[in-house]
Amino acid sequence: MKDKRHSPNKYNVKLEKSGIYWLADFENDPQYVAARKATIVVHGMKPHLTREGGSIPITSAFEQLTGKTVLMLPVGSSDDGAHSQNEKFNVFNYMNGVSKSETESRNQIES
Repeated sequence: MKDKRHSPNKYNVKLEKSGIYWLADFENDPQYVAARKATIVVHGMKPHLTREGGSIPITSAFEQLTGKTVLMLPVGSSDDGAHSQNEKFNVFNYMNGVSKSETESRNQIES
């Protein structure tokens, strides 16, 4: 981009920190199959699988320490302002998140 715009600016890119990335088998893992079904029950639509949160370091640590699959089940909105001074969380989304978690647990038990 710099060359394309003929910018005189100079910059250096340096990796300061890195961590183990996390990637789940969301197609076949029973926990993810149950969560997809729960999303359909609670929200009436298929989930949009975006692979967000893969750089959160604790997820891979949890999987390594417990030997279990980690499921990241988002319940926030795009306008929540995550990690900002004005971060919010809608009660409606919280209640749907509780319902989704409960339904996901039932789906796993029934499988």
